[in-house]
This record gives sequence, structure tokens and C-alpha cells, in this order.
Amino acid sequence: IPDKGTYWHLGKEVKQPVRGPTRPHEHPEINKPRPPRKKTKAELELEKEKKNLRAKQEKERREAGLPRIVGPTDDI
Repeated sequence: IPDKGTYWHLGKEVKQPVRGPTRPHEHPEINKPRPPRKKTKAELELEKEKKNLRAKQEKERREAGLPRIVGPTDDI
């Protein structure tokens, strides 16, 4: 009997066995994770407004001669 080095999960051939936590009767190769949901118009507008406000505040700080603020909010 030739061995392809694969595994079987509920009648379907997969390359690796289940590793880590998964839902019952699901396999990560067969049941792909759901894509992240799209942001709503309101969320996109809010992010745009935040970005504009940060840019405006940064400009005001530069004009006042103050140093740039570096913190956890820079990644947004």
C-alpha cells in the first residue's frame, strides 16, 4: 500500500492532522477561517476623522515648537 504521507479527516484527505483548538468536526485545511468583516461606512468615516484630527494636532504642535508625541495610538 503506497503511503502519500497524508491524513484523513471525516472522509477528506488533508496534509496535516488537527493541531490546536478547533471546532468539533472541523479541520483548518477544509474549513478555512472566515475573512474579517468589512468596516462600515461609519467606521471608515470615524477612522478618517481621527486621522485628520491627529494630523491637525501634530501640525499645531510643530508650529508651537513642541516635540512629537509618540505612543500606542500611532499605529491607528
